Amino acid sequence: MQDSLKTIVKLLTKKSDYSLVLSGNKSDFTTSLYPPLQFESKKWVVGLLNIDTAYSFANITSKNNIFTYSIDSGATWKTITLPVGCYEITAINDTIKSLMLTNEDSGIDILANHITLGCDVKITPATYKVNFTVDNSIASTLGFNSVILSTGNNSSQNIAKISSVNSVIVNCSIIGNSYLKGSNFPVLYSFYPNVSPGRKISKEPNNVVYLPLTTDYIPSIRIWLTDQDGNILDFRGEEITCRLNLKYL
Repeated sequence: MQDSLKTIVKLLTKKSDYSLVLSGNKSDFTTSLYPPLQFESKKWVVGLLNIDTAYSFANITSKNNIFTYSIDSGATWKTITLPVGCYEITAINDTIKSLMLTNEDSGIDILANHITLGCDVKITPATYKVNFTVDNSIASTLGFNSVILSTGNNSSQNIAKISSVNSVIVNCSIIGNSYLKGSNFPVLYSFYPNVSPGRKISKEPNNVVYLPLTTDYIPSIRIWLTDQDGNILDFRGEEITCRLNLKYL
């Protein structure tokens, strides 16, 4: 009788599903489970049901937030440091203008070039210049090489790189059979925000992809969000909530 009860318990356990809601205010967080999950079979898989956060990872950081200009033909230079944040080209232009002196802000305009996919920097006064040769310049973000710009319409040599993030990767510590750029990497889900910077992100896969667990004992689960190259994305304290589904095959 006791053996029969054990068999029934095992069968019921195999048919169980678990729903796990994990949340943190960092891009890399670990959630402890109490009691820990333990399975007698490794024929369990996990999928992401949904993820909620906000488009808060910055495209302007301390590595590309310097704008240097001159109003006296390069005799002296002034430096503007853009606050770290999420910017579109119009926001970059508006922020730079707001940080320039009132009598200077009409001399330089940064515009998107929708034909070349780069940027145009229009400099009006004959004595104005823009220096894109300094360290941590915003130049490459706007599509420019390391150059000094003078009066006239200056078009970028390259496509603007307003965002270096092509995909947000959701990684999970308990899964296997997943690869990133040819290397084994615990990618559970990937997406790109379909909202503007600062807006709420709510992603729910149409077809949940289930991947096998790599362990039959789970005391904790780590979730971390990276870009397509595996670099941790900084959501700057924005809450990240994931709901996982564990089920038996």
